[in-house]
Amino acid sequence: GTHFVCRQASAVDVARPTGVASVSMSQTFVVGSGFDAAESDISTGAIEVNMPELGFQIIKNGYGNGRISYNEIFLRFNNVNIARGALANSVKLSIKAAAATCEWNTQFSIWAEAADDSAPYDQATPGSLNSRARTDAKVEWVVEHDWSFFGEAQESEDLSPLLNEIFARPGWRAGNA
Repeated sequence: GTHFVCRQASAVDVARPTGVASVSMSQTFVVGSGFDAAESDISTGAIEVNMPELGFQIIKNGYGNGRISYNEIFLRFNNVNIARGALANSVKLSIKAAAATCEWNTQFSIWAEAADDSAPYDQATPGSLNSRARTDAKVEWVVEHDWSFFGEAQESEDLSPLLNEIFARPGWRAGNA
């Protein structure tokens, strides 16, 4: 399968919320620990955390060249120091390949958790990650070329619609996850 080293950063360029001086800034957020990155099996709900790398188990789905994954990856960014109402202008998730097996035209569907403050992952409760509410916004990231070597860094499509939906939530506060 395709595997990813998950402890890479996501860079966020943000503008301050209305009523605050409109100064742009750039921040980088990193997955804090192995317990903030998880794999969840789609069919059983089994959860694995604190692994050296995360992996998608990609299989052919029997319909042409289409592929599906048996699992989902969850990343939790702690202490996001961005005020409620801030607008993200450009957000990229940067990951490093732990293998050179991600093929051209692989598609990733990316959501954020629709929560004011994302709870820590609970490995003891199967299905708890797959059942979390997701943002209405979703970003499709299609790999434009084969990942050619171990450790090659890749950047996602712009994820700002996901974060803007979270930052607009009434209960969002700077420092939340």
